[in-house]
Amino acid sequence: MYRISGPIASYALKIGDKNIILFGDWHESKDRQCTPCEKDCMYMVDLLSKVKTNSNIFVESFIYSNPAYFKRIQPKDVLTDVIKTNFDKMHKHKGKFIDDIKVHYSDLRSLVNYEPFDNAMWYMMSRLQNEPAKEMHNPIPMISWCDTLQKLKLFIDAMLQSDDYIESVKSLIDKDNVNHFTHRFELTRVNRKYITRLRKQVLTLKPEYQDILFAFHNDTCAKLLKKHKRYDKAMSSFLQKGTFTKLDMYAISYALLKWGSHVKDLYTIARMLFYLDRTNNIISYDGSAHSKTYASFFKTYMHAKLIHKVRNYTAINWLDFKVIWAKGKGFRCVKLPKKVVREVFNIQ
Repeated sequence: MYRISGPIASYALKIGDKNIILFGDWHESKDRQCTPCEKDCMYMVDLLSKVKTNSNIFVESFIYSNPAYFKRIQPKDVLTDVIKTNFDKMHKHKGKFIDDIKVHYSDLRSLVNYEPFDNAMWYMMSRLQNEPAKEMHNPIPMISWCDTLQKLKLFIDAMLQSDDYIESVKSLIDKDNVNHFTHRFELTRVNRKYITRLRKQVLTLKPEYQDILFAFHNDTCAKLLKKHKRYDKAMSSFLQKGTFTKLDMYAISYALLKWGSHVKDLYTIARMLFYLDRTNNIISYDGSAHSKTYASFFKTYMHAKLIHKVRNYTAINWLDFKVIWAKGKGFRCVKLPKKVVREVFNIQ
């Protein structure tokens, strides 16, 4: 076994001769990151620097579609702390696409057509933690039209499936707020209509992959609608009273966190599916919840074979991002089988 210092989870899967290696991060923390301690142990970024050609690496960071934009990304903009801490080394090695190795920045939640939901989540979380709100103005009125999770699902449906995004969301959003969700410079014009970046990625997939992605979306939405029922009651209370209880803030922010994660997952999985037939290796370094979702997706919907799995935690408290460690596994260090490592990385 090789030990990799940095992640708190790892998954190795196979689809035919394709390798899928998923690493799970604990955001915004250096706590319990172990120092490489032996011959077969290394830091995460050192491992990525040895990836073989014809590989695609996905990192949970803000989207830049042009490799030249990589230079604009600053360490503070990279959510995954292991990548942030070793930013200079990553920048040097992956400043451009070389040797058929591509690095993808797959987090589109900060794009302005979805951003009001993201801002509302952070605003609520800041208030729950008694911190200064991260937004100057309360963003909740911007999403007041979304008083039920069914409307949020319809909005995400439009992002994912609509070939006329602007008209689709106009039927959902009141005229006072619709402009916050229809910024044209983040949309693509097709046949005089506009589609989102997510929809554009979906259209690159072959039909059977599109169907698989839609099935994953519908199944996930059904679970989220069932799990976050209190959102509707909390939003109704706000619209009537103009104030939130702590329980309401918790319900809304937690729901927006999970639905926003689903949007991110849809885009990342769509890109992974596009490159699956064009590469030997799919590698991701994402938050641990995302990595768990991708492992489940490939197992359930793509019938991938799970070769290896390590989870050093049992749960993460999303509100303060504290990890509940699994018994005897309280470190940011995971194992991978040597056979898997040697197939994907230039390591003997």
